[in-house]
Amino acid sequence: MHSNETDLQRAKQLSGSDAARKLMELLQRSDPQQLQKVLESAAKGDFRQAQQALSPLMNDPQAQKLLKELGR
Repeated sequence: MHSNETDLQRAKQLSGSDAARKLMELLQRSDPQQLQKVLESAAKGDFRQAQQALSPLMNDPQAQKLLKELGR
C-alpha cells in the first residue's frame, strides 16, 4: 500500500473516532468563527493557514488532551 493511501485511511479512522468528534464539538463551542476559518482554509488546500488559525484553539487543555488521544 502506498503511503498516501495509508495516510488517507488513518485520517478516515481518526476523523470517525470519539476523540475527533469531541474535539470538533469543543472547537465549535469555543470559537465557531475561528473554526470556520480553519475549515475554509483546509478546504482550499491552505493547510498552513488552517494550522495558524487552529493554533489559538489548541491552547485549551481539554483540546490538548483529545489531541493526545488521537495520537495514540
